[in-house]
Amino acid sequence: MPSEFEFGDAFQKKLLALYVRSPQTAYTIIEPSYFTNPLHVDIARLTKEVYEKHNRSEVILSRPTLLAIVKGYLGKSKSEVWPGYRREIKALYDEDLKDRQVVLHQAVGFAKEQKFRKALVEAEKDVNSKNFVRAIQRFDSLKGLGAELDLGIEYWKDATNPGRWLEDRYGIIGTHYCPTLDDCMEGGLGAGELGVILGKGKGGKSTLIARFAAGAMWQNKNVAIATGELSGKKYRKRIDSMMTAIPTWRLTQYAKVSDEKSDLMKKLRQAQRRMVQAHGQMKGRLFIKQWPTNRGRVSDIESWLERLKQSGVEIDILFVDYIRVFKPNERFEEQRLSIGQVCMDLRGLAVERDIPVWTASQTNRGALNKERVGPEDIAEDISQFWTLDFMIALCQTEAEAKLKPQQARLLMVAARDVMMGKTIKINIDRNTFRVWEKFGNFIAEKEKWRNR
Repeated sequence: MPSEFEFGDAFQKKLLALYVRSPQTAYTIIEPSYFTNPLHVDIARLTKEVYEKHNRSEVILSRPTLLAIVKGYLGKSKSEVWPGYRREIKALYDEDLKDRQVVLHQAVGFAKEQKFRKALVEAEKDVNSKNFVRAIQRFDSLKGLGAELDLGIEYWKDATNPGRWLEDRYGIIGTHYCPTLDDCMEGGLGAGELGVILGKGKGGKSTLIARFAAGAMWQNKNVAIATGELSGKKYRKRIDSMMTAIPTWRLTQYAKVSDEKSDLMKKLRQAQRRMVQAHGQMKGRLFIKQWPTNRGRVSDIESWLERLKQSGVEIDILFVDYIRVFKPNERFEEQRLSIGQVCMDLRGLAVERDIPVWTASQTNRGALNKERVGPEDIAEDISQFWTLDFMIALCQTEAEAKLKPQQARLLMVAARDVMMGKTIKINIDRNTFRVWEKFGNFIAEKEKWRNR
C-alpha cells in the first residue's frame, strides 16, 4: 500500500484497535478501505455502521458487543471463518495503545495522501468538464483533515500529578550570556512564545539580537535571523567580531593584508584560529536572510523557514530585526496599525512552528532621557504590547551614553506568570558587539576573551 509510513499488518492492527476503542479520535480519519486484511476491513466497516447510527462520543463498542455484531453479520453460512474473526477482535482489545499518538499522526499522514490522490483524480475530471468550482472545493474540504486529533485538555485528568505544573512551557532556549535574565524568564524564551526587546533607535537592539543568537548556537541550537534593517553580511560580520573579540573595522583591515610576513598577517591568522575554535565549540547553525526595508512580510519569513526545513535544517529559534520594518500578512493602510498586526503574526508563527521568536521594537522620543522604559514608551501602536509573552527594555539615557557608553540596563517590563520589574546591569562593548552581565570588571572580562 503506497505510503511514506510502514503501514504493515502490525501497524494496521494498532490502527484498527484505535478505530474500535477510541472512536472520538480515529473515526473521522480512517476508512475501512485503508486496511488490507479482509477481516480487518469487515470489522472496521461494521464498527463504522454502528458509529454512524449513534453519536460516536457517546457510545464505545465493548468486546462482547463487537463479537455479537460480527457473529450476527457472518451468520450460519460463514460459521467456519468465525474463529478467525474472534481471534482478531480479542487481539484488538488486548493491543497496547500507549503509543497511540504516534499511530494517529502516522495515520493522518497516510489518510491525507490517500484522500489527496483521490481528490486529484476527481479534480482532473472536474476540470475537463469545466467545473472549476467543484475542483477547488474537493481540496478545500480536506484542509481540516486530522484536526479531530486535538480534543483539548481534559482538566481533571491527572489532577494530583505535579508534572502538570511543568507542562505549560517547553522548548526553552536561554540567552546564555545573561543568566540573570534567563532566571527571570524561568530559563529563557519557550516554544510558541514571542519576546520583544524595547529600546531607542541605534541603542543596541540589534546587538542584543545578535548576542542572543550566538548564545543559542552555544547551546547547539539552529538559529535563523530575519533582518529588514541591518544587512545580512553586516550581521555576519558583527557575529564574527563577537566570536573573535576583534572590532569589525580591524577585521576589515586584516582581510586586506597581502604581506605574509607583516604583523597584520599574524593578526589575521589569529582571528582565523579563533573562528575555527568557536566553530568547534558551537554546534548550532546560523542562517541570516535580509529583506528590503518595509517590503518583507511575516509570511515571507515563514516560507523561508519552510525552505530551510525542506533542505534538512530544522530551525530551533527565530530572531526578527525588527517589527517596524516588516509588513503583516494582512494589508493595512496605516503603518501604525500594521505594527501591532506584525506582532500578532509573529506570535502566530511561533505557535505554528513551535519555536521561540525574539524581535525588537522602538521607543518614542520621550524615552530618550528616561532611566526606566515601559510600555507607555512604545512608539506608535501600543497593541503590540498585548500580544507578546516577554518584553525587556534596553535602558540607557543620553547622558549615560556619553559618559559610560558601555554601561546599560535590561529591565523586565512584561512577562506571563514570571518575575517582572527586575533590573539587570549589563556591559556592551560597542566595538565588538559583545554583551555581558555586570558581574565584575568589564575590562578584565574583555581582555580574557581577547587573549583566549
